Amino acid sequence: MRTESVTVHKRPAKRLSNVLLGMASATAMLGTSTAALAQIDEIVITATKRETSLLETPLAVAAFSGEDLEDIGANNLGDFLQFAPGVTFQNVGNGRNDIFIRNIGGQGDTAGGGTFTQAPIGYYIDEVPFTSLGRSPLPDIRAWDLERVEVLRGPQGTLYGASSLGGTIRILTNDPVHNELQAKGDFFGSLTKDGGENYGAKMALNVPLIDDKLSLRVAGTQEEYSGWIDRILDLSAFPAVLDDDELNEFDTATVRGKLRFTPTKNVDLVLTYAHTESRAIGSNVANDAGEALESQLAVAVDEFNTNLYAADLTVDFEGFTLESATSYYLWAQDNTTRGFIALVDSNVNIFNQEIRLVSSDDQRFDWVLGGIYSKNDTDQMTVFDIPALLFTTSTVAERESQAFAVYGEGTYAVTDTFDMTFGLRFFEDQQELVENGFTTIFFVTTPLDPPRKNSKFNDLSPKFNFAWKPVDNQLYYATVSKGFRSGTLQTQGNIDSALANAGVVLPESIDEEVAWNFEAGTKLQLFDERLTLDLTGYHIRYSNIQNLLIFSFAPLTAGLVNSGSIHATGFEFATALRISESLNATVSGNYNQTEFQETDALGLFTAGDQVLNTPKYTVAGALDFNQPIFGGNWSLVGRTSVEVVGKRTGVVTAFPTFAPFTPVPGDPLVGETSVRVNLRAGIQHENVGFHFFAENVNNDDSRQVGSPVGTARGVNFSRYRPRTVGINVKLNY
Repeated sequence: MRTESVTVHKRPAKRLSNVLLGMASATAMLGTSTAALAQIDEIVITATKRETSLLETPLAVAAFSGEDLEDIGANNLGDFLQFAPGVTFQNVGNGRNDIFIRNIGGQGDTAGGGTFTQAPIGYYIDEVPFTSLGRSPLPDIRAWDLERVEVLRGPQGTLYGASSLGGTIRILTNDPVHNELQAKGDFFGSLTKDGGENYGAKMALNVPLIDDKLSLRVAGTQEEYSGWIDRILDLSAFPAVLDDDELNEFDTATVRGKLRFTPTKNVDLVLTYAHTESRAIGSNVANDAGEALESQLAVAVDEFNTNLYAADLTVDFEGFTLESATSYYLWAQDNTTRGFIALVDSNVNIFNQEIRLVSSDDQRFDWVLGGIYSKNDTDQMTVFDIPALLFTTSTVAERESQAFAVYGEGTYAVTDTFDMTFGLRFFEDQQELVENGFTTIFFVTTPLDPPRKNSKFNDLSPKFNFAWKPVDNQLYYATVSKGFRSGTLQTQGNIDSALANAGVVLPESIDEEVAWNFEAGTKLQLFDERLTLDLTGYHIRYSNIQNLLIFSFAPLTAGLVNSGSIHATGFEFATALRISESLNATVSGNYNQTEFQETDALGLFTAGDQVLNTPKYTVAGALDFNQPIFGGNWSLVGRTSVEVVGKRTGVVTAFPTFAPFTPVPGDPLVGETSVRVNLRAGIQHENVGFHFFAENVNNDDSRQVGSPVGTARGVNFSRYRPRTVGINVKLNY
């Protein structure tokens, strides 16, 4: 039987075991708790590195409680993130997703970024930051046994540092609970149109070992998803696979164990081990006939494996709290391409140590002081072999980064209703790049042995915030903040090919990317707290953009440069209305003009154009129903949600030179407005629940984000999973 957590000592970062849904994310799940609107002032988040009421937190932040995520049947980030205003989530398959916050992000890895630069979106699991060199090595966290998820919108450079350019996502997992035996399970089975069967099993167990002192919590998931895209190979030069139905299947498994030790009421230690592994064939990208991007080339098989070790220590002193977060993370990817021989073997090792001091609550001046050290080792081996052309190339790139930062933030209560906050962060990153390899053409081998490269990058990021709370249930705030993305080193392969094929001299290092954010917002509760509003307007200036530019298409030649700037102006809203004790309505959205300020040298985009692959608007809404029956022991529950994402336009930037193609470089890839409707209904008891669900009921197959590679069978776009219907059984003890 699930009950509220009762502990001797409460960690400063996590005092509520059942955090109610945040006002800014009311668009997602507020209907699952009819009391949530009335208790909005009790919602607690830790986005500012201290516990604060969400209504009184002067930030553009959304919060999703883990309990509510389980109630709506969320399996992954894509099942709920688009309900946070200003956030766009794109599942591109291969175990990868694109996350955009205020239209910044993307490029093919889980939190944005890509294989060339660091991610522009910060990503945290508990106190562990995931920032890497040229990769976005994120574990496939499932929406299971979480305390909550916080989404901070806009640059967060002061408290969250490098790569929090567009915003930061914090995934907080459940800690062990002392003195309680808890167990829960979640099982589903479903069918996908044009695909096959999908299965999932999730379990969690909390075991007290020593009263008030020691507890263990273990959570695990196993999920299998069928593909729905066909690969039809029509090039006789590559006869490896002629017809491969349900190409883009995906399997994933995770396990997480946490041991909590509380020797005294002032000391709390949590040790964490988490492992994830996944396997994906192909991607969720296809042409309008449902044929895969790989239909002209080959099929990529991606296998990911991650291991995380972490220790979080909290010690309470009189007047302040000491917090230490230590972590070691290992990420590995094996990418093998069928059809011709290609292999990408990537490994990332990240060590982080952060220490901070947090002042006690209820002081006129609240402060946070901290420092962090990070060591990052990334290596990638790439082998590409076309036997028919007697061509082989093999390269190994080894990158190392040692970075540190010191930061502080203080809030002074000028009056009982007016606060001022100032923050500052200094960051320095020392990077090194070592490359080696060879290329063989017609039995002639040329070694690759460029010199070792070194570079240092640094940044100073301030933040100013003003908050006014004239009466209860009203908050007005304004913020000026800076975000940044660390620089990187250019590979010698990019430098050599750009010079030889295009006569372009590329720099050996790429400077930091910077964003200045200007925003103002308000959080209101009206009509006896039945209506909640969260409104934010912003203007962001991104400069020194790290661009991957195409200099030549035959042969394909690309490189990184700092060029141009982007201005983003937008408005975000989130509303929640308690219609009755059993029915709640929520709506959120974002309108954003994110425009280039200069024209690309190749004419791929011009000044005033919307940034590639970003929508101008998003809207999401839901109706949630919860009616007690049978004397209140059971409840009828239901949910209807709609997600609308405006069309996104990309551009063709490359093509396989050895095959015919339909689009040519520079042609636009015009997407379509997507509309996805989801339904869920069931009967729920405190210990068991039975639910029916239907995802993408309207079977939306619209063009979303276009692939920049043209093929003989036309252009390709990422797509939603087709209509999927299933049943879900929940057990809780």
